[in-house]
Formats: sequence, C-alpha cells, structure tokens
Amino acid sequence: MTYSEIVLVGYLVMSAIPFFLMGGLILPDSFPGIKVEDCGHRNRGPCVDSFEFGVGKIYMQVAAAFMLQNAALIYFKGDKKGIITALGCLMAVMAKHILVDGLIPPPPVMVLTTLVLAAQFFAPGEWGKRAFVLYMLLNVVVFTTDPATPLKDTYPTIEQNAMALFVGERFIEVIALHCLINALLAGIPGKQLALALSMTLILPLMGYHAFVHSVGPPGPMLLINLAISALTWIEYGWADLTKKAEAEMKTPMYIHGVIVSTSFVPYYIAEAMGMPFPLVGLKELDPTTPDPSPMTQFTYFFVALFMAMYSYTEIKGTMEGKVFAVYHYALSCIIAMWQFYPTTTLLGRLFFSLPHAFTLWSTFIVLKEHEKVL
Repeated sequence: MTYSEIVLVGYLVMSAIPFFLMGGLILPDSFPGIKVEDCGHRNRGPCVDSFEFGVGKIYMQVAAAFMLQNAALIYFKGDKKGIITALGCLMAVMAKHILVDGLIPPPPVMVLTTLVLAAQFFAPGEWGKRAFVLYMLLNVVVFTTDPATPLKDTYPTIEQNAMALFVGERFIEVIALHCLINALLAGIPGKQLALALSMTLILPLMGYHAFVHSVGPPGPMLLINLAISALTWIEYGWADLTKKAEAEMKTPMYIHGVIVSTSFVPYYIAEAMGMPFPLVGLKELDPTTPDPSPMTQFTYFFVALFMAMYSYTEIKGTMEGKVFAVYHYALSCIIAMWQFYPTTTLLGRLFFSLPHAFTLWSTFIVLKEHEKVL
C-alpha cells in the first residue's frame, strides 16, 4: 500500500468510529443551532433527543458506514472481498437501525443492497463489480436529484421539521459523495489516480457545506482532508502522459482553446469595459456580482489576458496534456463550489457547465490511454 492509502484507510476508520459511537457529541459542532433535546411542555421533562438531533445521529451512523465502505475498497483494492465488506458494513448499520432504533431504511436501498451482494457470489466474471458500480451511481443520481424521498422513507413526517430536513439533506449529500467515491474505487481499483480523484471530489462539497451553509466537520478535519488530498496527488506524481494519450488530448485541448479565445476572452473584456453580453452577463448569472469598479475592471482584464495566453498554447498544441487534465480537475472544483451557491441562477449553472465536459473528456483519455483501465 502507498502512504496515502495507509493514511486514508486509517483516517476513514478512525473517523467512522466516533461518527457511529459518539455522533451526539459531534453534531452540535457540525450543525450550530441544532436543538439537542425536547424536554416537554415548559421544559418540565422528561428530556429526550429532539427529532432533528435523532435524525442527525442516525444519518451520522449511515455516513460512518459509507466511510468504512471507502476504506474497505481501498484496502482490498480490486478484490471482491472489498465490495463484500463494503456492502456488509451498510447492511450491518441498516440491521442496527431496524432492530435497535425501530426505523425502516429506504426499501429500495435494502433490496438493491441485498441483490448486489448476491451478485458478488453468483454473477459471472466482472458482473458483480459492475452491479456494485451501477448501484453506487444510481444512488448518486437519486440522492442528488431527490434527497427528500429517501429521508421520507425512514421519517415520513420529516418535512414538517425544517431543521431535521436540513440536517438530513446535508447528510444525503455526503452519502451521495461517498457513493461516487465507491464507484471510482471499485471501477478503477488499485489506481493512485482513483484515490486522488476521490479526495478531490470531497473538496467542493466541503466548501459548499462550510461556506454556503456554515455546517460540516470541525476545522481540523477540513485541514486533514486537504492534507490527504495533497498527499494523494504527490504520490500520483507528475509523469508525462503516454504518447497515445498525449496525442488524443490534443483534440479536446484545441476545441477548448478555440471556445475560450473566441467566446470567453471577449466576454470578460466586455465585462471589464462595462458592456456585458445581453442575457448572459455576470449579473444575470449571479446577482452578487460586484458593481463595476476599477478593481473589477482590473480583474476582468487580467482574467481575459491569461485566458488568451493559455488558449493560445492549447490551439498551438504546446500545452502538455497532463497540464490540461490537471488544471481542469481544479477548475471543476472551483466552478462546482460556485454552482452550489443559492445565489447562482439556473442560467449561471448551465453557462459554466461546459468546463465539466472537458474535465470528463480529459479524464476519460487519461484512464483509457494512460492508465489503461477502460
């Protein structure tokens, strides 16, 4: 195992244990303002966990199960034992919620978990792994597009308590993230790039929770996540792409350079001159955009200049393929954080979604021609 694998497995396990056993102590720090107890009429008792606090404790245990899933897939990398252990962790937590807490986990999750576990023993060839990856990706789609439904499966009245719904939805987002990481780790097992991309995926969601909602793990945990993310990339290294990967990267690079030089460079020049494009000006994309000032003019001209410079190197083919891929990883993180903000309009989210397409394209080339896993 690499250093980053050892550190990450240890970190995930050591984080999951207090999440599962001492979630009640962590929740008030993660969700400032959460009501801990209900003490009856006029606080005369007896005191019990508030509804929102109970929801938080249960979903903290679910998050712990998904942390252990990530750890199992890293530790067993590529072995079917990793997927079996991962599914076993989730089934154990669901059993605890049914037998101890008297709660019913979402029925589709229970059914699919059982079927995917059976596939590990009875499905031929790689179909067990494929079933797990597809199951995780399905969870990502469902949890991100309709987070309230799985919450209502377990807590039918949760929408009547705004704070409980808020807490539950934040945990559903965390669980969806871990499902996406599971799909990466199981889909391309044993690859340092999968580990690095997994840690990078965590950063936008941490930023969203910390900066938009003022919730999330304590500051030291944020710093640990950043440090581990940096370690995974350091161990991945800065090796040149293979000749075939480099050659294939020239196509998205050229197209990207043409789009940036003919669209985004004029766009930011127009913003700098106080003549924004109609319908898609920055104010239409995000009403919090500052009013024109000498500093915004300087910033927009600066952005336009550097866009022109790097798009030139993309068109000429002088930019290295690895640089194109890596800067898109960082760019997608930055854009995703901004897209999460409630002040970002739907038009804004759509307008700046194109860079994600180039991130996916360049990642596909790296995985197919450089890592040889597709």
